[in-house]
Amino acid sequence: MRILPTWYRQAHEEQMVDQLLFDDGGVLGPGQARLSWQEKFGMLQLAVRTHLPASGTPGAPARAIRRAGVVRALGLLGLLSGVLNFGISVAQSLWAPYPNEPNVLEVMTMWNLSDIVPIVALVLLAKEKRTSAKVAMGASLVSSWVCMLIVGVVPEWFLLQLPAAVAFACLCSGFHRDAPMPSVRRPAMWSAWAFAFPLGGALLHNGFLLTPWNNVMTVAAAVFGVRVVAFIRGDAALGRALSLFAFLLAPTVAVIYYSAPRLYLESCSIAGALLLLSVLLPVGRASIPSARLL
Repeated sequence: MRILPTWYRQAHEEQMVDQLLFDDGGVLGPGQARLSWQEKFGMLQLAVRTHLPASGTPGAPARAIRRAGVVRALGLLGLLSGVLNFGISVAQSLWAPYPNEPNVLEVMTMWNLSDIVPIVALVLLAKEKRTSAKVAMGASLVSSWVCMLIVGVVPEWFLLQLPAAVAFACLCSGFHRDAPMPSVRRPAMWSAWAFAFPLGGALLHNGFLLTPWNNVMTVAAAVFGVRVVAFIRGDAALGRALSLFAFLLAPTVAVIYYSAPRLYLESCSIAGALLLLSVLLPVGRASIPSARLL
């Protein structure tokens, strides 16, 4: 029971002890010495739901509700960053990095199927199919690791998967059965912006921003822009989630710079500065319990 938060134990410990130890019809029946693995798993699920409670949970302190809002926002940011990467992949297929304009069939073969998974997961989450969304993202993450192992990429490249891994963990823990589900409208709006951002950047800069060495700068610019919006709107939960997400992107910048310091110096310097500002920018009011991208 120590894995449960203090506020929940203080409110329910006597009832839970009676059920666990003394009730003949409780979890521990006659002759049973300890909880089964299924019952332990149920206790872990309860711990997740109480450490990351939904707004309006009876007895839940405000700091726990704010923390839960940050975790859920970070999980959604992982999905939205996947949508952004999908937009970059599409733009790279259609734009300047290729000398000849590819036909539709060639463009379709260039798109990475795993880039579509975050869009599918967002749709599933909006339809309250939590488990399906988590399974889809987990399968995408594992497939990326397997591909890197098969190709034989240097170990440092696993750091590139750190933001996706943390976002997946937040997705699994934050969107439990008691958590509020995102509406269809807000994820659709944020996804449209995430998809259009790299395409707009390519149009304005004649494809320059979508060359492979500047992808990290595009992502950093998107994170910083949303970070500023969150600060102006006073959305503390989204602001903190963006600060954490920007911090998780720092190893990506370091890996890219390490691979070719002279070639990537400018783009990595700009990206690093934008991410640093995203981490250090004040978050604003701390009274907002959940992120508005929900």
